[in-house]
Amino acid sequence: MIVGVVEKAREIMEEETYERKRREIYLHKDLWKVLEMIIEKEGLVTQRGGRYPISWLVEDIILWVLSDEKRFQQFLDDTYEVIE
Repeated sequence: MIVGVVEKAREIMEEETYERKRREIYLHKDLWKVLEMIIEKEGLVTQRGGRYPISWLVEDIILWVLSDEKRFQQFLDDTYEVIE
């Protein structure tokens, strides 16, 4: 399963342009503030120099985690308890 996820994430990252689909997600209000702070402190902007959307940062983080097998496995191991 992990290998298939990693391969798909890498494919997405290699695409020059791709269609985004609007989704509603809920984030902790302080997490939203942290993401805004990252964008501001790192000076993240769009290719046209506009404000970098938080949704793009979240997408970047997700794809970064999913695009590496070891990183993805570490995320799963650190975040979720295995129930036997």
